[in-house]
Amino acid sequence: MYTYKTFAPEVSEVFYLLIVQKHDDEYVYFYENFNFLCLERLTFSDEKAEKLKEINDWNKELNEEKFVKAVIKNTRPKSTFKSDSVKKKASELGLKSPSGAIFFQKDETGKQLFILWGNKPAKKHMLILNSDGTYDAETCLEEIQDMMNYQEQLAEFKAKNNWNPLR
Repeated sequence: MYTYKTFAPEVSEVFYLLIVQKHDDEYVYFYENFNFLCLERLTFSDEKAEKLKEINDWNKELNEEKFVKAVIKNTRPKSTFKSDSVKKKASELGLKSPSGAIFFQKDETGKQLFILWGNKPAKKHMLILNSDGTYDAETCLEEIQDMMNYQEQLAEFKAKNNWNPLR
């Protein structure tokens, strides 16, 4: 289990607990969507960490059929799209004045997932673009309901957009 600490404007400190099932020289392998917890510093509890371990088969035989993988790099993976073009596409879809966009993940077919945010109110959205920059206007943009607990929503959002994880 790994711990990553960051700061967010809407809360003072945010911790991410991450579980990686295994790694080799090229890839890190994990259970998609449910391998992390995002917590405000004051809401951390041993019970939440234990639940994360349980979901990720802690102290059990590795089940490689459940794994997805990501390339290990010393730098953050980059999108093939520039942030301004991602924000423009989000505006086309009705998101008012997105002020930031960060690349989150890429699937097997080249679809790309982004997290976007605006100035006011401080809402965050998920956006999936196809590899050629097109999108399904019905399903590709969704507001994140709870930034501290969005794993299930993320899994459902990916399913609606025919997400194909790297295996």
